[in-house]
Amino acid sequence: MMSCEKSYLNRIHRTAFLLDTDILILSVEII
Repeated sequence: MMSCEKSYLNRIHRTAFLLDTDILILSVEII
């Protein structure tokens, strides 16, 4: 796998994880 492609996928994965975490925190605050 190309290094640039790998870093791109890592960035997407990290962003998705951060979004999921934000949604969890918002859900807890709403409840």
